[in-house]
Amino acid sequence: MYRSKFTPKIILLSIVPIILFSIFSACLISFRITELSDNTSKVSEKILTHAYTQLLEDKSRDIAEKVSLKIGAVLGELNILRAAAQQLIDKKALHSVGTQLQSNPFIGNNFIYNPEKNWSNLAKTEMNISMSVWGYLHDKDGSINKETRAFISLMTPIKVLMQIIGEHGTDKGWLYLTGPKATPVMIGTPWEQMPEIFDRKYPGHNERNWWDFFFPGMIETWNSWLWIPGFSQREGPEQITLTPLYEDAGGTGLMVTFFSPLWNANRTENFGAAAVDYNWENILKIVTEEKIGKTGFTFLLRSDGNILGLTETMAEQLGLSQSVVSESGVKIANYNIHSSEISTLSNACRKLSGLDDFTILRFTDSRSKDFLLSFKRLMTYNLWNAKEKGIFQDSLYVAAIVPEKEVFEAQHKIHNEIHTVCSETLFFLILSSVFFTLISVVLAGWYAVQHTKQIRKMSYGVTQLGKKNYDVSIEVISRDELGYLAKSFNEMIEEIRNAYNRLDDYRHDLENKVKERTLHLERANQKLQELNQLDGLTKIHNRRYFDMKLEKIWREYLRLSHPISVIMVDIDYFKKYNDHYGHQAGDVCLCAVATALKKQAKRTSDVIARYGGEEFVAIGCVDKDGACELAENMRLAVERLSIVHRPSEKKIVSISLGVVSVVPSKNITKEDLLKKADMALYKSKASGRDMVSISDT
Repeated sequence: MYRSKFTPKIILLSIVPIILFSIFSACLISFRITELSDNTSKVSEKILTHAYTQLLEDKSRDIAEKVSLKIGAVLGELNILRAAAQQLIDKKALHSVGTQLQSNPFIGNNFIYNPEKNWSNLAKTEMNISMSVWGYLHDKDGSINKETRAFISLMTPIKVLMQIIGEHGTDKGWLYLTGPKATPVMIGTPWEQMPEIFDRKYPGHNERNWWDFFFPGMIETWNSWLWIPGFSQREGPEQITLTPLYEDAGGTGLMVTFFSPLWNANRTENFGAAAVDYNWENILKIVTEEKIGKTGFTFLLRSDGNILGLTETMAEQLGLSQSVVSESGVKIANYNIHSSEISTLSNACRKLSGLDDFTILRFTDSRSKDFLLSFKRLMTYNLWNAKEKGIFQDSLYVAAIVPEKEVFEAQHKIHNEIHTVCSETLFFLILSSVFFTLISVVLAGWYAVQHTKQIRKMSYGVTQLGKKNYDVSIEVISRDELGYLAKSFNEMIEEIRNAYNRLDDYRHDLENKVKERTLHLERANQKLQELNQLDGLTKIHNRRYFDMKLEKIWREYLRLSHPISVIMVDIDYFKKYNDHYGHQAGDVCLCAVATALKKQAKRTSDVIARYGGEEFVAIGCVDKDGACELAENMRLAVERLSIVHRPSEKKIVSISLGVVSVVPSKNITKEDLLKKADMALYKSKASGRDMVSISDT
């Protein structure tokens, strides 16, 4: 009776997988701990980064709101003054009030003429209101001319309101009104002999028009706004215009002027402006006093790159050097972020106008220190440009800079703590796994050497079988189940050897048949594809191929920003040709025209296709000039065919063509391109046919 000796060996070998499973479990746990550590670090990094980004955004928004409130208060007073002055201009019933007030000693205008300097200024009274009249607004005898006196009389009632706003309003510099270009009288508070100050600061001002001397192009730009539809209904904040920063003539510091234009009663012309000279230090103080982190700082930035409120230390971190510019005849030292020595910073800031309402950038300074720089859009406004002599849209940003090290300091501490704990845990697990693995290896090695000799021989046989060596034979040395298995394996090898030889012969036959069948299918598929893309009559590309090719070229040239042109072609009076000569002759004519058109497509990228009926279409990967040249060549090629067409005006077959050429963009679609080409073709037909028309893109 056969007695199994292999069963006790299997029981013993079962112990080894248990030990190995323990090791595998330890490795899996180690992997999961490492993964958990990495995920925790990523989550903490994401949360802390978001929190600090939100902090920067909230801080910037808080600064922006404070500045907006400050500026809003000034603009509110300016709007009150503008509205009151506009009422005096618009209401005819108020025009005589100023004349009536001249007899009032408190409000009446008492001008003092300076014959040496040829200017007049209102004498100082308790009202603390000044009126300045320049030399060219006087008659030869030194008296103020009639037109100027009329403007002064019209605006006299505004003096009371101006004094109230000047004495009880927000902290500001000069509050004043300046008349229209013909009579630019300056009415302001507090009282000052402005002509005398201007004589010292701006020589020659008294001989030239006030607006042209100080703010050239401003009046002309305001007048151009009147051509904008519905502009007269949008008076107020949208019209307020700012000047660049300048040193105040009165010596009150760095100023900016807010202008709110006035209009004549008919809204056909500018009638001067209400204005506030505002000390910009009031705004810079709000911004520069804010601190971001330990060493971070904030400043104001214009969209042209000019920085406001920057110290030399801050400028050094941004890689900036001071430059001197001249604006409105005044030299001002400033910094421009576009001239930064840090290329990543200057390049990023050149695209300020395209940034979101809040944006964060990263850059590295000259000392290889990493920083975060945030931009918060504060306001968009009208800015007068002295060099361009006009008014342009500009934006003001609150910028905050902070070392990246400060931002991620807490994050690094958390990461280090997480990695420390994980490293200690992993060390313990690895040490335990190594200990149990060594024990398992010793036991498994001893058992394998003593009891698995037959298995090794069988393993050798299986290996040779894997190498397709079917002549192998396993020596039977064991008298247990393994020995019986080795004997059965030898018998199986013999059967496999015979079956493999038969299978190999069959495989060779099958491979030959598959190759032959595949070749037939490939040829048939190629022929079917060619037929599917060709027009059955003219043997040129059909509408399906054209649509597919246009889609492909459009996507490629959208990426490259390369021009693409489409030419729509139609045979003139083709219906009459069919009716006169018959449809068979019409088919011959179509084929001839198609062949002539195809011969003009000399570039590999050109596509000629039958669009439908007597219409053809061409794609040219060229600009408008190249497309027009191709279209004209196509027209001449058909003309040279000289196909007789008696019902036609030319007595031969001719074609009309419509050309459109565009650079693909997201604002135009392929359908728009075809529609414009079709409209150009219609234009050719409407203009007499046998010609090339270009679409107005």
